[in-house]
Amino acid sequence: MPIPLHRDFEEVSLRFYVRRKNVDDWRRGVAFVRELVPRQAIAIVARTFYGEPYSALPMRHSLEHKDGRVLAEYQWRRGKRWETLAMTATGEPQQSAQASHEEFITEHYWGYTARRSGLSEYRVEHARWRLWLAKTTKFEADVATLFGPQFVEALSASPASAFIAEAHTSKSCEERESRRSCSGGLRPPDLFLNPKLSHERLLFLMPRDRKIHEL
Repeated sequence: MPIPLHRDFEEVSLRFYVRRKNVDDWRRGVAFVRELVPRQAIAIVARTFYGEPYSALPMRHSLEHKDGRVLAEYQWRRGKRWETLAMTATGEPQQSAQASHEEFITEHYWGYTARRSGLSEYRVEHARWRLWLAKTTKFEADVATLFGPQFVEALSASPASAFIAEAHTSKSCEERESRRSCSGGLRPPDLFLNPKLSHERLLFLMPRDRKIHEL
């Protein structure tokens, strides 16, 4: 459901990746623990119509690509404190290699969320991303109050990988009662900070109302 004048905005999320067996193949998708956006209207629509765990907070970002160096920083404010996710990289972005870790993280074309009526599935349309592997990373936040105390250990450790995805246009579409609803626009660069976390450990950590039991 598009929202006028609310198409291009910052977004920070904690997510995990899933696979769902379809009739003919496996659908690789993403599900969210929590998503931060800067506008109340976006959060209200996402929670009400899609069941997504959105919250609205003041946000800002800084992007720089100059002399072969890339800097991307996203910040959000809770109370009087600004929290930060930032990365730097060098060189030019490259396509992820087939069957690589980076391809597994970025090339997902389905989204899933748990709703009272059951599982919600929607398709995300985007071109294949080009990536910079991060040289440095910075993540400063009170994880316990932001995502839950169960995520402190995983998000405080050194990440398994980190990279910056080039700015791109994306669109998400959901089929509901034979109607197709789509929204999207130009997204700023995405930062992927990927903790070392096994599937079994993730299921243990997930809040009960966010587990996707049907997958």
